Amino acid sequence: MMVAKQYIANMFNSTLQRIEKFPIIILVLVFIITYFKVPFIFFQQDEWYGFGNLISYGSDLIFHRFAQGDINHLVPIHNLIYLIFFKYFFLNHIAYNIAGLLIHLLNAVFVYKIGQVLFNSNKFALFTAVLF
Repeated sequence: MMVAKQYIANMFNSTLQRIEKFPIIILVLVFIITYFKVPFIFFQQDEWYGFGNLISYGSDLIFHRFAQGDINHLVPIHNLIYLIFFKYFFLNHIAYNIAGLLIHLLNAVFVYKIGQVLFNSNKFALFTAVLF
């Protein structure tokens, strides 16, 4: 019985050591498996509202809320990026979803890097990034 417990403990530790060698690859694989079908989802309310604002305001959308005095959700860089996407992709929601997912993946990698610094451990950093 003790030999079996030791074998399982050794197997678990060796798996964790292998995981620590390729954390970014594992993070990307978890991301792909989790969000595989998301680019093809159409969030009708959000998409039509966003597209309507892009069509209505054009480049004024970048500082739209600032001009109205409603700066509780001022995101000019986000608005600029989506304005550029709109010029290239127009109403192709799949391209927007893929771009949004890639930005989220980049954020997860940043969370992983910050986790490495804070926890001084690849295991906890990877766990934190996956939860993010």
